[in-house]
Amino acid sequence: MQKIACIFSFQESNWVSCQKIVFNLHKSYQACQDVELSHFNFPHKPGTQAGLNNLAQEIVTYAPDVLAIIDHKPHPIVLFQTLNSLYEGKKKPKIIFHLFGDFTIFYAQWEKLGLMLETYQVEFVVASERQKILIDKMFLNNSCTICPFPVDPKDFYPDQELRNRQRNDWKLTDNDVAFLFTGRLSRQKRIKTLITSFASEFKNDSRAHLFLYGIQDNIGDLFLGIADLEGEYFRVFYNAFKALPLDIQARIHFMGHVPNSQLLKVYQGADVFMNLSVHNDEDYGMSVAEAQFVGLSVGLTDWGGLASFHHPALAQSTSFIPVRIGKRSKQVSTTAAKKTMRYFYLNPQTNNRDAMASAANQKFGLSRATKIIEELLRRNSPTFKGFTPLFKRAALASQMNPSGQMYLNSDFTLNQLYRDIYSSYVRNP
Repeated sequence: MQKIACIFSFQESNWVSCQKIVFNLHKSYQACQDVELSHFNFPHKPGTQAGLNNLAQEIVTYAPDVLAIIDHKPHPIVLFQTLNSLYEGKKKPKIIFHLFGDFTIFYAQWEKLGLMLETYQVEFVVASERQKILIDKMFLNNSCTICPFPVDPKDFYPDQELRNRQRNDWKLTDNDVAFLFTGRLSRQKRIKTLITSFASEFKNDSRAHLFLYGIQDNIGDLFLGIADLEGEYFRVFYNAFKALPLDIQARIHFMGHVPNSQLLKVYQGADVFMNLSVHNDEDYGMSVAEAQFVGLSVGLTDWGGLASFHHPALAQSTSFIPVRIGKRSKQVSTTAAKKTMRYFYLNPQTNNRDAMASAANQKFGLSRATKIIEELLRRNSPTFKGFTPLFKRAALASQMNPSGQMYLNSDFTLNQLYRDIYSSYVRNP
């Protein structure tokens, strides 16, 4: 029986999606056969060095066969700077890193950690096919394993009674078509593009509605040299909304934030889930996975991890909107976005909801993640050999430009480094 030390923060992340990811990854490890699992609290704010020393000592004393790092912060270098010295002269565990989309923000930290990993067996685990392509370009001999961030089918599933209640709350008839977005109302998620595309396509279709759940943020897009002021992007998309005719405004609904416990009912009421994100950290898409577990059709940008949500047997329930890396930004095809919405408006997939939920469970469910993790635990994993020249270029660039604009030329166009890395996130770079 293998001893597994599962390391994550017991304090929930500020990012709701990361809360769910960590919680469900932990469930997947708990479900593994022939393991003894112990979990250790690695706080988001690590605190004193004495506290880190105590945590590292507890882990070494437990003598695990495997260390599984399943949280997105703090960066594991903070712990390994203490932990590594305690393993001198001792049998070292295999290490499994579940990587999140923010890998490309922390080159300096990974470079330091890499120096410590060269005597360990290491597995890097990513959530999607395109993230694997990106991350595989960074490590010399470590090919990443894909383990989708899982969804618990007990939390998200089709339910006709809940659907009826939600549509009654929204005051919709059976003939109305409800498009839905849940998540951050941010520049990275292209909320203005979603609103204006919907308004343009359905200006004469009173049965079409768009519901947006979430709160706006001020993150901007530093990779593109955009640092939003307080409320700036909200003003951008809200002004675009207020410029629309009143009858269209009446069919675009800003619903604000709802707790996770209410999302199941919200998804039930919708017909189509839309996400036009081109976020640099878009390695997966928990809201998309949850929407598919409820049986919704999805219209998504063909970018990063969102491209993983295709089910060949249910192609009519998924549609992907082309993205290209332009001179100054990532460009979403608004023509294709409108075409996608029109298709689902004319071809509602209400009869496929159970089939989509079943397909999503097979691909993204807890049991699938557990099976992949069990294979990782059994595998004779490679010893870490270091980083590629591309990674070293990126690490040097981040060191020289810590402001976040390492991917920009002097005229604020996207540089070759950005294209070499993020070409992995588009279909036809």
